[in-house]
Amino acid sequence: MIGLYKVLYDLITPYLTLFIPCPTQYSNLGVSENSGAPRFFFRTGEAFDRYDFLKCACMLNDKFSLLLYSEKIKKMKKYRVSGSLILGIALLLSGPVAQGQNPSDKPGRVRVMTYNVRHCAGMDLKLDYDRTAGVILKQQPDVVAIQELDSMTTRGNQRYQLDELARRANYFPTYAAAIKYDGGKYGVGILTRERPLSVKRIPLPGKEPRVLLVVELKDYVMACTHLDLNEKERLESVPIIVAEAQRWQKPFVIAGDWNDHPNSKLLKELKKCFKINTGKRSTYPADNPNECIDYIATTKTMPAKAKHYEVVVEPEASDHRPVVADLKMRFKAKGR
Repeated sequence: MIGLYKVLYDLITPYLTLFIPCPTQYSNLGVSENSGAPRFFFRTGEAFDRYDFLKCACMLNDKFSLLLYSEKIKKMKKYRVSGSLILGIALLLSGPVAQGQNPSDKPGRVRVMTYNVRHCAGMDLKLDYDRTAGVILKQQPDVVAIQELDSMTTRGNQRYQLDELARRANYFPTYAAAIKYDGGKYGVGILTRERPLSVKRIPLPGKEPRVLLVVELKDYVMACTHLDLNEKERLESVPIIVAEAQRWQKPFVIAGDWNDHPNSKLLKELKKCFKINTGKRSTYPADNPNECIDYIATTKTMPAKAKHYEVVVEPEASDHRPVVADLKMRFKAKGR
């Protein structure tokens, strides 16, 4: 029976976080968190209005109890939930997912996203982790390259921003700081559905130091970078990036904000080694895009075919629009 519960738990929890971002304001309710058991909260909206709850949070714990919290009465109520009910909910929620946009369940398919989140401050300059995570959740990527992430800075309220996003969207976070900034650090990150096998951080040239973050996964390698504003520094980064990509015997995907246009010297140099899997649609500024500076690419030695690509219409959550590509790759060798 315990084994069945575990299977059901693994089945249902991704769908809880799939549709509704997790509000961390409910994480201080005094509910203990078992080691290795993630905490999943989600908004119930008006589902419990008949109980006179103004706002509710739901949590399924490791023993399959349903915990409801009322902000009106400031109390947590606990309800036992049967395994059959859990199975019913899981089957109900799994239906829309099977019909969703994410094609990565098919062999060799990977949905890649790149997003410059501007330290999770939108066009209104307000920090909003739920809003940023919601943009990611809506697209359901397998892997996300994220730029302009704060870690423990004053302006970020001493939060590890990548972890804030990872917990809300249910990903593994990997961070690479480029510089010390505002009492903390500032850099790039990668969110992955699977646990990384290895991680590498490579310094890149820049008046403001830059970094290439490389994460090895089971079937491919994902890299993220945010290149310098100066063309000379960007071009000096190319041989370093190419050398790293050529070391791998797996498909190598690189994405990020490269601060240059599709017809630039930078893109011409990168195209000698990489196939650009995204087009020339403008990605910046988010409220009225007129520049294409965000890209996803794969090495020509193991190229990927973009079955679908889009610049997501998101004009508020950051000053950049996210870019998503559904890549079809041929997975080959293990290791490097």
